[in-house]
Amino acid sequence: MAYEYGPLSRRAFKETAAAFSDGRITAFEMDAGAGCSHCVKSGGGCIYCDSKVGKPNEGELDLSQTLSVLDQIAAIGGKRLYICGIGEPLEDGGFWGIAEYAKKNGIALSVFTNGLAITPDVAKRLHDLGVCVIVKCDSMNETTFDMLLGHEGTATRIHDAIRNLANAGYGTRASTGETDLALSVVPTTLNLRDIPDVVRFSMDIGAFPLIAELECAGRAKERFKELQPSKEQLLELKREVEAIWGPYEGAPACPASFGLHVSDTGEVVADKRTGFACKWPWLGEIETVSFGNIKTSPLSEIAKDVWGFQTEKEKEIRLLGKIQPEQVFGGCSGKLAPLLGRFAFEISQRNEKNARKNRV
Repeated sequence: MAYEYGPLSRRAFKETAAAFSDGRITAFEMDAGAGCSHCVKSGGGCIYCDSKVGKPNEGELDLSQTLSVLDQIAAIGGKRLYICGIGEPLEDGGFWGIAEYAKKNGIALSVFTNGLAITPDVAKRLHDLGVCVIVKCDSMNETTFDMLLGHEGTATRIHDAIRNLANAGYGTRASTGETDLALSVVPTTLNLRDIPDVVRFSMDIGAFPLIAELECAGRAKERFKELQPSKEQLLELKREVEAIWGPYEGAPACPASFGLHVSDTGEVVADKRTGFACKWPWLGEIETVSFGNIKTSPLSEIAKDVWGFQTEKEKEIRLLGKIQPEQVFGGCSGKLAPLLGRFAFEISQRNEKNARKNRV
């Protein structure tokens, strides 16, 4: 297969990285509220969930504050918006306001969802608003998938949600080289044998199978040794996937890594070791640093502090990139070593261009 998930495509990454090196921010990541009814109903949620979710956090942004953030994103020149966590986005009361704003202002929106709220009507509304969607789909075997989801009967609802999206028109752009639908697949020892069927299902509906390695974070830490496949098992899985799909590289890198990340409470945070906007490149517990809150400081001013932090980290980032072990699939942010190398390069390019401007 020769198509990618549009928001995580090589084209999207190249455009975002080029803008980053020119001193422009065009990709942003925002957290949805921490509410997740599946987590509450199942007594903990998915067995490998990497986030502390369930009930909303104190001080979460309301819709007016969120729209203020979007106004600032648009003013800065934002072109792409990614909602990947922390709770279930479609249960966030502000989600539809975000989607409508993005549609109106030409901002490409990608959302990661468990799919449980996607009825036929919701699927149509998402499609009409041009929202690109990633849905959790670790197995087509409902017994196995329910085991991973932590609640019996959930797999059927997610599979139905994916079919609702396909029936609403998702996946039809695959012939152009990009699709607006991806299925998130996390290989564990429980579902390794099932993943080839997920790949076949993805091909049938024009979705992209987004395979990302298990993160040693959140609930997964409790059972990580039990759930983590060996490298040999992952390599065998890749061979099986490529026998069906053809050459498979997953996502090249998340463009949002080269942007800004706004938390559900308005904090602008970045990875503590690198300044990545994406918090999950290390496949482990997140460590972030906050640069301010959009409730009290303009996003454009906070961005300057983030850039200063990234500049300070450039040499360390370059070194980290050289010592990372090779990954088979990498995470949803892509493979870490090449991502670190590209990030350090684009930081140096941005600094050189700024220095030339200052000399003129």
